[in-house]
Amino acid sequence: MYDVNCKYRVNMYNRCFYNPYSPLELLFQERLKDSKFILPLVNVWHGNSHKPECGDKSSIRNTPNTGMVTGEEVETAWKEHNHLQYYTREMNAGARADSITVHFLKHNQGKIDRMGRYAIAFEAKCLIQQ
Repeated sequence: MYDVNCKYRVNMYNRCFYNPYSPLELLFQERLKDSKFILPLVNVWHGNSHKPECGDKSSIRNTPNTGMVTGEEVETAWKEHNHLQYYTREMNAGARADSITVHFLKHNQGKIDRMGRYAIAFEAKCLIQQ
């Protein structure tokens, strides 16, 4: 799921098959001919901002046999960092990239810390059940 999948899907096969540097094996490239082998979908949050015909065709909500996922991991992080736009917009490209990188590294470290706490609690729960 990605915001540009509605446009990417139009030439997906040609981009993969006719690219001389494609890392894809021939078997996988052949499977791309089947339009149902890979479904390039648009996540729910971005689907609402697309044209209705594009959103309906590419939305995970309207796709049969797909699980209920948020598909919003990237947008969740940006939601927490939207405030960066106000002070990075006046920076040059290098300073902007450095600033955003530092904030996302801190965000990712927090996720890792929370995963570690969850893993320890889960392991303790399993030991207690034994």
